[in-house]
Amino acid sequence: MGWLAIYNKEIIEAKLYRWDKYIKAFSLPAWDELPDFDLYMDQVISLIGRFLDLLPHGEANEPVITPSTINNYVRMKIMPAPVKKKYTRIHLAYLIIICLLKQSLSISVVSRIIPMNISEDEAKDIYNSFVCHHRNVSVLYADQVMQSSAEIFDKSSSDDLPVKNLILDSAICSNLNKLLTEKLVALEIRPEPEADEGEE
Repeated sequence: MGWLAIYNKEIIEAKLYRWDKYIKAFSLPAWDELPDFDLYMDQVISLIGRFLDLLPHGEANEPVITPSTINNYVRMKIMPAPVKKKYTRIHLAYLIIICLLKQSLSISVVSRIIPMNISEDEAKDIYNSFVCHHRNVSVLYADQVMQSSAEIFDKSSSDDLPVKNLILDSAICSNLNKLLTEKLVALEIRPEPEADEGEE
């Protein structure tokens, strides 16, 4: 395959080792580790950035999420509205899930995965389940990446083809996972609206 980019296998190998170590050590905060007091917008932005340090930041000092994005999510009814401009851990839980899922899914698909108008206990259960799944899948995925990178760690070759293959494999997996998620979400069975009294 023709590919103009050239990669240094030693640099990629070192990066993969660091990435594997980071992913396996990373964990999202559990519900009880989220602040249980009201927060202002700037505090929310700071906390989300700290909790989701694994996400790409783009430009230097660019936040993971902005006030206008949060306001859009509220307006689109993807997350609950703040109360008197204050946010709680329910808001943090929604934002953590949204920020992670929207890396690969459209916001319309994300909105179908996270229910609205739920109690705090339900939000707690959903969030803690997400944290557990995120941890387990992250470790499993990191193991798979390291296994499929065996040729990159082969010291007998300086060819960068294994690096290019890993990039392609990662891109294809990302696409297939997105397609599967969208197809599964589309199979949701919505309850029939209840008929008014007197209707037959």
